[in-house]
Amino acid sequence: MAITSFRQLCLLIAAGLSLSACGGETVSQEELLRVADKFKIKDSEKAAFKACIATSEGNAPYVKIGIKTMLLASVPVEICGCQTKTIAQTFKKDKVGAYGMFISWTTKAARKGTPRFEKSAFAQGTDSKRIRDKLLESLDSCSMQFVKANLEVAKTLLTPYVDPAQVKKEAAEKKKKDAEAKAKADAAKKSET
Repeated sequence: MAITSFRQLCLLIAAGLSLSACGGETVSQEELLRVADKFKIKDSEKAAFKACIATSEGNAPYVKIGIKTMLLASVPVEICGCQTKTIAQTFKKDKVGAYGMFISWTTKAARKGTPRFEKSAFAQGTDSKRIRDKLLESLDSCSMQFVKANLEVAKTLLTPYVDPAQVKKEAAEKKKKDAEAKAKADAAKKSET
């Protein structure tokens, strides 16, 4: 009985995921066509484009804009259109959903290691670090292009990343300088008397 219920639950979840991956319910068909035309997305790359939109929805990745790390509140369709060729070259057509592992990994500010890709998902090569770097470079580059082309929209989407360790370090340094200044002031008062 429990196994049957578990199977039914898995089927419902799979059906929901496949329906949500069908083309971005929050993105209009016209917008999808416009972006597909702009980036000259081929029929063989459409699965990668849809996978990018589906897996990016609801995720807020950290991207490099120049030398700054920024939190991208949501991934615009334009960025997915720009990344489509890289995704299609990286993953097999039936395994483009593996891009979701990468985009989930980019939502962590302190990224360690590489996403846990299945080696069978790669179209060519199996070096996870190289593939991670290729996808990161593509995401950062496409984000930069989007920001340059849409400055007003980018202002609402991007938030500078503040490293908590750096904030603690700066607070400790300020506290130390304040203590040294107070010690000098106390020493000066004692020497006057």
